[in-house]
Amino acid sequence: MLHRVRGDPTGFVSVRPPGLRSDATSWAKIGRLAQNRDVSLDVIDPSGRIALMRLNHLQPPFNDVRVRQAVRLAVQQEDYMRASQGDDSSAWQTCRNLWPRGTPYYAGEQADLMPQDPGKAAAALKASGYSGQCSRAVMSVTSTPVSAAATVPASMPTTIGMPSFKGG
Repeated sequence: MLHRVRGDPTGFVSVRPPGLRSDATSWAKIGRLAQNRDVSLDVIDPSGRIALMRLNHLQPPFNDVRVRQAVRLAVQQEDYMRASQGDDSSAWQTCRNLWPRGTPYYAGEQADLMPQDPGKAAAALKASGYSGQCSRAVMSVTSTPVSAAATVPASMPTTIGMPSFKGG
């Protein structure tokens, strides 16, 4: 009998039951496995993992702080969490703050900094003087959850008036 499936940050599991034999383990498969009453999933680290989006501030258009701020206004964390961790929101949570929960700088939810509002983001982008430069999304392929989350920003820019990110 399988007693524990333990995931690590690389997306691989240390015990592979049937159905999780490939190296590209899907967290969605683990979620389906957890529906089996003989299997339970435990949260090993309740503070979670910190995920972030880095915009290359050395290259246009993100060398303008106002463009970076406009993108921040549009980010919908739930989209990233669902892409990387699945639809079972009991296993993850969003944090609308620039600092993660459990850190000394966390001061509660700051919806004004992260309103998840494409309309506000589009207005901020227009006010920034953004001139339509292309941007590039560089994605990790070494971690299944990170790779899944990295596909989310590809559609977000068009909702705020930027050309789509180009993969790279």
